Amino acid sequence: MSIPAMRDMVGSPAAPARLLDHSSWAVPVDFPCRTCSYNLRAQPITSRCPECGTSVTSSIDGALVNHAERAWLAGVIDALNGLFVTIIVAVAARLAAVMAMEAGIIVVLFIVIPAEVVLLTHIFNLVRRPVRLPFPRLNAQPRQTLQFCFVISFVGSVLIAALPWIAVNADFSVNQERLMVGFVAITSLAWMVGWFLLFFYFAALAAAIPHASTERFCKIYQIVTLLGVVLVILILLAVASESMVVLFLLLAAIGGVLIMGVLTMGMLIRLKRLLRRELEMIDAIEQGDQTEPCQSAS
Repeated sequence: MSIPAMRDMVGSPAAPARLLDHSSWAVPVDFPCRTCSYNLRAQPITSRCPECGTSVTSSIDGALVNHAERAWLAGVIDALNGLFVTIIVAVAARLAAVMAMEAGIIVVLFIVIPAEVVLLTHIFNLVRRPVRLPFPRLNAQPRQTLQFCFVISFVGSVLIAALPWIAVNADFSVNQERLMVGFVAITSLAWMVGWFLLFFYFAALAAAIPHASTERFCKIYQIVTLLGVVLVILILLAVASESMVVLFLLLAAIGGVLIMGVLTMGMLIRLKRLLRRELEMIDAIEQGDQTEPCQSAS
């Protein structure tokens, strides 16, 4: 393979892994060490970085998660685990706020809001940029839009949880009620768009795991999230209607949202397990890097 061809390949997500196929067994283009960012150009693939001693092979294969920086990957796994637990807590808190009725404001202030803040924190930690790694797809994710959608949905989630208490203790005019319904609709759609973008991130993250089926698995959930947007719209329409047909659609939409929630939790568990497996690979690679110099010295 020619040097120009290799240079063209560097722009693609699979480029670092393909550098291993170069016939000269040396890095033919500018490429940073995954540990210290030293330029590995012309370094033999079987050698180590002259600056820090990290194996060149692990650096040029750095587009795969099993060669990611350990601290970053561990943080992503912790965020996924926290996201899974906090979703359950947040749902339980909202149900408790609805059941509490007049006392629901206490639940909102001391359970719902803290749970939503923790949920938001886990999402922000989950979409952090990879550190010193050539992950083109992960770095190209629309993080600011995603974060903005979840901040808006945070406000809406708190408002929805407080609605039973507001309905009992506040006297709104028709225009104010319509404004409230419109705000709930906007924040609900922001929540769905946020999750849709988050699934884009999950798909990009899964693409960096050496298991092809994982990316397809996450793409399915992007379609499921779009269906969730339709279900939310149906729920909002059904709430304002007295038709039995629309009320039936309301029940169907609620059931669809519940199913989507279960599927989402299953996806989080699967992705967390795959990433944890890759973290174990990183530990094995780092242990190998530490033992090889010792064996050479002996």
